[in-house]
Amino acid sequence: MNVGQNPDSFEVGDAVEQFPFHEPLAHVDMALQDLAIGRRGEIDIEGLAVSPAELFHLPLAHTDELEVIAWRFLRSEFTEPIYSDWPIDRRIDAFLLHYGPIELRTDGSAYGALLEHIMANIGPALRNGTLPSPNN
Repeated sequence: MNVGQNPDSFEVGDAVEQFPFHEPLAHVDMALQDLAIGRRGEIDIEGLAVSPAELFHLPLAHTDELEVIAWRFLRSEFTEPIYSDWPIDRRIDAFLLHYGPIELRTDGSAYGALLEHIMANIGPALRNGTLPSPNN
């Protein structure tokens, strides 16, 4: 058929098959896209996939990092009496805004883990003098 004669779309059908279905071959990479018309090679779609952390650009904080940040908070001005009427989460938010990492404010699980580290270290901070005793 000569395309120059303006054939009906039913006569032409699918001129170029862009995304053919392929049967998976055991232990062999299957063809993912047939784009031979553009002289392009096959595109590895699975290789382009990202992990959830990369998708949302949220760093996953490591336990040791959270421990360091917790102690930085306990040594900060946000534990002083002037902030005693602020709730703990407001103090942590202010600390993260001033000293970072600010990304912890938007990562609920990392923020919760940081809060746990802070709470777990209040006793040791009182005993070693980092925090003043409430009786003084």
